[in-house]
Parts: sequence; structure tokens; C-alpha cells
Amino acid sequence: MYLKWFFLQIKHNIRSFSFWLVVTILVITYYTCGYVEKGYSEAIDVLLCSEDSKNGDNIIESLQENATEGFVYSVVDSREAMEIAIIRGEATCGFVFTQELDEAIAKNDPDGEIIMLQASDSIDGYTVREIVYPAVLECSDSVILDRYLEK
Repeated sequence: MYLKWFFLQIKHNIRSFSFWLVVTILVITYYTCGYVEKGYSEAIDVLLCSEDSKNGDNIIESLQENATEGFVYSVVDSREAMEIAIIRGEATCGFVFTQELDEAIAKNDPDGEIIMLQASDSIDGYTVREIVYPAVLECSDSVILDRYLEK
């Protein structure tokens, strides 16, 4: 009954201008949403740099081995090279693991020794930070355990 009513309603409305206007608007909206969505499906390029830090190298290794889908990790030689790459738009964000990171992990306070750089028009750094800090914690677990066992 409802199916028959539906087809009769379409048969009646197919002759009106407003029906075709609504159909056109729906098709344009569909293709516009598909176009916008494609722009956000690209992987986020993340640069990593370790300034002579043993734990920094371990964190970079851990991130590259356990790479999450949607993120591409690349290693650069220096902080300056990272800044240039971010300014040029080759990457959206980067993390620098400073020389003092090993000492900070030993003190269980690595926050100030990890420098996050990101493009001014991007918020990807905050998203990637939620992946980087667990990798830092993974590297500092052994230090925390050793300190606990000493007590």
C-alpha cells in the first residue's frame, strides 16, 4: 500500500519544477561532501628529531615500528631542518627530543624536554601528541620500575 502511494506521489511530483530543484540540490550536496571528505583522508606527516638522546632514539624507533594508520613518521637531522620542512608545508608537525630527555625521564618529568613544532594553520600536533607521549611512557617504564625496586 505504502509502496504504491510512494510511486504515485513521485509520478505526480515529477512534473513540478520544485521536485527537480530539490533533486538537483541533493546531488550537488552529495558531490560537495564527497569532495570535502577526500581532503581530510590524507595521512599526517610527522617529523621526529633526536638531539643525541638515547631514549629519544628509542622513542623514534618505537613510533616507527608501531606506526598508526594515518600517520607517516620521518626522521630529520636537526631542529632547523624540521622548522624549514614545516614552514614549507612538507609536514604538519614535528617533535624534537632534546639531549636532556634522558635525565628528565630519570626524574620522571619528560614534559619540558620534548618540543612540539607545528604549522600555524594545523592542529594535528595535538592529535599526534596523544600518540607520542604513550611511547615516551613506554620507554620510561623501565626507569620507573628500577626506581621502585630500589626502594
